[in-house]
Amino acid sequence: MKSTSALGVKRWMISKLNPPLPQTPRESQQLLSALTSSFRRQLDAADTNSAAQSTNQHLQTILQNPLFRVVPSKPSYPPLGLQDENASRKKKMAEAPMAFFDDLAAAGMLGFNDVRDCLKAQLALFDMASRDVRDQMKNTGAGKKVIEWFWTSDSFARFALFKYTNIFECAVGFMVAEGLHDQINSLIRELGRLAARQTNMSEENRRRLFGKVFRHYINADIHYGKGLTAALQTFNMFCSVTKPEKKDMFVASTFFIGRFIVKQKDSEQFRAVSVAVFDDFCKNLGGIPDPEVRLWHHAMQLYHPSHPDARPILRHAQDHHDHETSPFFGARKDDTIQVYLDAMRFLIEQKKHKDALRLSTYIEKLLSDQQATDVKFHDHSPELSELMVRANLALG
Repeated sequence: MKSTSALGVKRWMISKLNPPLPQTPRESQQLLSALTSSFRRQLDAADTNSAAQSTNQHLQTILQNPLFRVVPSKPSYPPLGLQDENASRKKKMAEAPMAFFDDLAAAGMLGFNDVRDCLKAQLALFDMASRDVRDQMKNTGAGKKVIEWFWTSDSFARFALFKYTNIFECAVGFMVAEGLHDQINSLIRELGRLAARQTNMSEENRRRLFGKVFRHYINADIHYGKGLTAALQTFNMFCSVTKPEKKDMFVASTFFIGRFIVKQKDSEQFRAVSVAVFDDFCKNLGGIPDPEVRLWHHAMQLYHPSHPDARPILRHAQDHHDHETSPFFGARKDDTIQVYLDAMRFLIEQKKHKDALRLSTYIEKLLSDQQATDVKFHDHSPELSELMVRANLALG
């Protein structure tokens, strides 16, 4: 005959003081029913003529119950000195970060700082330059674990995942590697709801935070997820449903995508982007009311997959030629110069040599401004000289 306690509770319920907890809803209900029946029996048997005596007797009976008298045979984590405990923690995290993550989660001790530390420790085990790093990230299951932790945490911890963007930056790489895009989109939408509740946070700072988080998402998807096409589709989906006055949230991701396309214009990843997706991207850029996005809106016409066109860049250069500042504002002169050089090269290939030389005068001014103001810059002068020689020779 199976042994039971005085409460009629199964052996697993009284084997230890704390763990293991009930494993199923049925076991939880059994424990609750047993405790409820016990309390009622003790109250019924109490001397109701003395409230104080009845209460004291009832409490003594509860404390003498086997559930409260069992001493764990061995603690889950032996007591250590602080120094030894920290060393043990670091060792576990360094050797098996996600197993340590699981241990903390099971013990109810997983905080957002632990999430960050475990993910960083896991990344440290990878060769990030390896071709199979995406598969390595996917195989950890870390993305799914973080999402599960997120939805079981309180609103403070949830918001911390986004507020301290280095945590999200680490986590989203694992998520996209595992193909959890629908879940990430839900997290992004939850950010909007959480940010709206931050009464001490200005609307401008909320949009800035969203912009950083979204840029990390785009970056991760390009490098560890489904690639540029999926990143553009995500950008189009969110940007198209955002009110015009809030579309400045997408400035940071616009810059990132623009620079990536300029650098990877000859790559397989860029050539795989469909005309429809690219056109939607250009349309969304045109709806962002930010002067610094304007160059990228024009530049995308130059890099269009089916009908590239340098005329918008030429007009952009002409419109800004008389301005005292560079057409792309300070630190981003290098982006402007590279786009202009690509446009000049395209014009030469199209045998529009006069337009190419006209554009070269604007590039020379930008190079002069850059050399005068920027401590560190990429010297584009050799490329410009080579293009000018080609254009002049073609004109005779």
